[in-house]
Amino acid sequence: MIVHVLKPNRNVYSSNVYLLRGSDNSIGDVNTLIDTGTDPEIIKKIEQINTGVGKKTIAQILMTHNHFDHTGCIKCLKEKWNPKLLAYSKNINPNRVLRNNEVLKVADTWCQVLHVPEHSSDSLVFYFPEEKMLFSGDTPVSVLSDDVSFNETYLKRMEEMSKFNIETIYPGHGSIIENGKSVLEKSVNTLHRQINRLQY
Repeated sequence: MIVHVLKPNRNVYSSNVYLLRGSDNSIGDVNTLIDTGTDPEIIKKIEQINTGVGKKTIAQILMTHNHFDHTGCIKCLKEKWNPKLLAYSKNINPNRVLRNNEVLKVADTWCQVLHVPEHSSDSLVFYFPEEKMLFSGDTPVSVLSDDVSFNETYLKRMEEMSKFNIETIYPGHGSIIENGKSVLEKSVNTLHRQINRLQY
């Protein structure tokens, strides 16, 4: 799988957008966007990428959550390529509602869907075991402070993810995170310290 990082223009408030395509651009690959951002220039950026012949330029969009900086370009992308929209929230009228632990075909591989309700109630992350990648949206994966509040489901999901073999984390904003497994393990330790501090 090849990951194209489609960063927004500097003068536009937007999330990162990721285009995932198969390494060989085979006809059976499912070209996929993770989030849409708010910058309509994304269409020009996608058109400059070789997404293969005989299939949709963008077949599906996976939404990490329904906040505007991640969803603002849904309409323009729908009008251009009419991809299927997959999300946890029904508020953005997805073609399909995703659920925790679903498995999806993406590009030339597959991913596991994890529902992590912390940044928002509908937040999803997408884990690619074969690629050792995690697309985290705005879910806080790097927790540095002991003085944070969180819910039980978030902690449970973080514990699950810390056991995955993750090398690279692609966040909704900012730069790519390397040593993903180590980052997640440190975050879980921080969260447990917070629990222990509150208990005593």
